[in-house]
Amino acid sequence: MSNENVITRQTYEKLQEKLDDLILVKRPEVAQEVSAARAMGDLSENADYDAAREKQAKLEAEIAELSNLLKNANVVEVSKDAPKSVTVGTVVTFTNLSNKKKKSFKLMGLISEDDEVPTISTDSPLGRALMDKEVGDVVKVNAPKPYEVRIEKIEIAE
Repeated sequence: MSNENVITRQTYEKLQEKLDDLILVKRPEVAQEVSAARAMGDLSENADYDAAREKQAKLEAEIAELSNLLKNANVVEVSKDAPKSVTVGTVVTFTNLSNKKKKSFKLMGLISEDDEVPTISTDSPLGRALMDKEVGDVVKVNAPKPYEVRIEKIEIAE
C-alpha cells in the first residue's frame, strides 16, 4: 500500500469539516467582499477589488486542493483493540538506543490534523522504519545519520 494520502478516519472527517466550512461559509463571505468592492466603481484602479479577487482565488485553490486530497485519500480505520504492530493512527513509544532518550509519536500519513499529539509521517525515515513493527523490535532508521530505536509500547491514539 502506498503511503501517499493515507489518513485516518478522524483526520478525514476534520478535513471534510474544513472543506464544508470553506464552501458553505467562507466562499459566500468572499463573494460578498468581491461584490462590495466591485460596486465601488472603476475596477482598473480598485485596490479593494483586486485584494478581494486575490482572496477569492486563494480560497478556490484551497477548496480544489482539499477536494482533491479527500477524493484520493486512502482512509484507514484504526482498530480500537490493542494494536500488535505499528500502523497509521497508533502512538508508538520508543527508545533511541544512541542517546537512551524515550519519545512517543503518533504515526500518520502525509496529512495530519491532530495538533495535540506529536506526529511523524509514514513517509519519514523513522515512520517507514517503524511501520508494521512490534513491541520489543529493534529497528534501524535509515536517516542521513543512521540510528536504532527499540519499540517500547504501541497504543491507540485517543
